[in-house]
Amino acid sequence: MTRATFFFLMGMLCPSLALSGSGHEDVERWYVVRISGAAVGFASETEQYGEHGIVFRSHTNLSLRRMGTALSMFMMMEEVDGLDGKFQHARVEMNTSITSAVLDGDSVRIEFESGGHVRRTVVAWEDDAVSMSEGDRLVDEWFLSDAPDVRYKFFSVDDGMFKTVRIERGESKTEIVNGEEMMLRSMIEYEGDANVPVSITWLDENREAVRTVISQMGLEIIVERIDSAEMESIELEPDFDIIRQSMIPVEGYPDPPEGVKDVTVRLHLTHPVPAGQKFEGPNQHEVGRGEDWVELLLSRETVNRITVAPAELQNYLEPGKHIQSDHPSIGAIADSIRAASGAEGWDLAHTIAQWVNDWITGKNFEQGFASALEVLESREGDCTEHSILLTSLLRAAGIPARPAVGLVYHQGALIGHMWSEAYIDHWRSLDALDLRGDPVRIRISGASGSNAVNPRDIVAAYAVAGGMTVRVVDYHLR
Repeated sequence: MTRATFFFLMGMLCPSLALSGSGHEDVERWYVVRISGAAVGFASETEQYGEHGIVFRSHTNLSLRRMGTALSMFMMMEEVDGLDGKFQHARVEMNTSITSAVLDGDSVRIEFESGGHVRRTVVAWEDDAVSMSEGDRLVDEWFLSDAPDVRYKFFSVDDGMFKTVRIERGESKTEIVNGEEMMLRSMIEYEGDANVPVSITWLDENREAVRTVISQMGLEIIVERIDSAEMESIELEPDFDIIRQSMIPVEGYPDPPEGVKDVTVRLHLTHPVPAGQKFEGPNQHEVGRGEDWVELLLSRETVNRITVAPAELQNYLEPGKHIQSDHPSIGAIADSIRAASGAEGWDLAHTIAQWVNDWITGKNFEQGFASALEVLESREGDCTEHSILLTSLLRAAGIPARPAVGLVYHQGALIGHMWSEAYIDHWRSLDALDLRGDPVRIRISGASGSNAVNPRDIVAAYAVAGGMTVRVVDYHLR
């Protein structure tokens, strides 16, 4: 499920992190994307100033492998702001899906098209949100001041939500750039009040981005500025396997893993443990923490009966961008499974998960971030597609549900994974891709409402695991 990297790049390769010192001149920039040293793609971004507004546009093309499966990704982001700096409209294209958003008075009209299906929603524009051009201005103004940080809220078109970023000053260093010695200064970006950085961007003397560094699980992703002519001399490495390279070894895990009832692991982080984050889940309980480590009890059984208020549960029954639980096709399948099985409650949830596992016959890594209807038609996908379809069917069956993102033990290491949680008296983990599941399944975050876990949430989750090491401190056999 390390495609979070792609979404991150899609969100990051935009002028909000490349401060422009060019006034009102048109600008074009080129970048090479390297993961753990391997060149896997190129990106470009432009700023165009016209009579009616400012157009920001970025393109990203990546070519690599996921567990041996070739994967090519194309992403385009565009935002148009008025000359007064106000947001007008935005658009994201990624392989087979298109999301567009238009400001209409005090509302944003959003249209999501995927696999021939269109979903339209409307959200209220939040008065304290700013456009991309206004965000650039705020950051540039801050960078020239003595203030320790700057934050602003913006509308993220790719997930149809308002997000807040916080940027702090980092260190400075001298480096050779294009044959010249140059003083580079850095900016560190965070999601809202999080204390784990999402990225570090190094800026040149003109306050333009030279390099952005992203830490995700076992990977270091570098987006580096180049001249367009340099693209001719850079050879891509399409055989780079992003999942195999991102695996986190687990020291001391007993073999065979199927015989383990529960296990206690210690996670050593490369940063202070996020103060506001509890590493809790239905099958996971935090038993200790230090400045840079967390100890977790992980079990096949429910060890945490996490409950929420009935009013909050309604949020996990609503349809969302990728979770199209209100579509007649989804509802008809949920009804037929209930009728055929005669099951209710947890038995019904488990039966739906089994149906999803059987329905998705193409267990592969070739999908982007498919919606439930796309998965229903294609019958292909990895853990993400299993989770999205399962969550949609559960909601259609009247069972509150949400996707969860984290890590799962596989062949001696932890890899990125996504599953579902169903609410029957309390939250319970449910994985349609592997209904047995190893007890080492570390939940990092989950959806907080009707939408699926969105791209920036996934990025923030895997940033927590950047450079992490894991060892077993205790276990019990079945």
